Amino acid sequence: MENLKAIKKLNLFKNLEENEITALLRCFSLKILNFKAKKKIVSRQDRIENIYIVISGSARETWFNEDGDITTSIDYREGDIIGLDYASGARKTFSNDIFALEDLMVVALDSFRFFNPCNNFCPRHTKVINNAFGYLAKQHNKLLNRVKELTMPTTKAKIMCYLANVRAYVKSNSFDIPYNRQELADYLGVERSALSKELSELQKRGIITFHKNHFEIKKTQQ
Repeated sequence: MENLKAIKKLNLFKNLEENEITALLRCFSLKILNFKAKKKIVSRQDRIENIYIVISGSARETWFNEDGDITTSIDYREGDIIGLDYASGARKTFSNDIFALEDLMVVALDSFRFFNPCNNFCPRHTKVINNAFGYLAKQHNKLLNRVKELTMPTTKAKIMCYLANVRAYVKSNSFDIPYNRQELADYLGVERSALSKELSELQKRGIITFHKNHFEIKKTQQ
């Protein structure tokens, strides 16, 4: 199967042989889907029929308030699973719009078949379910970090909390973030002007340096 090597690299299928993956993909009614940048993958209130695993590209899920303003967002990148948290719970529809940030390739799996194994309940299905719940545990930790970022009392504290979380994830003081200034402001729930002001102040004090979306943490705040 074309793209099998790329699929095998995904964490959802770790510790499985190619023949096991091939059998599972038939069982899950696999489809390879491609989306152009800015194309919507699912809409709010769409029925949950598939989960989507990102092979290449990236996607974004956005939350809006009653006025239609973005309140927060979460990005999905290579290896991430779109819709797993919805499909594993009691919800029957998606809560938010999810769209491609750039040209995107995903594996679409039938969510019912994924969470309802056949009567044989083969070992390979057990492995992939365990991998799925391992992924959900990691996502839970990310969401805890997200809550911490959003509940920081000041814009400066939100910025530094976010940058510290990225540093811990990439294990380096120097890194790129996936947001431009407006997107970062939306992500942190602050005004863009306030974000720009605090970034400039942090750079002036020698705590961080940045150019566009590249950041380096020079020292912790005193």
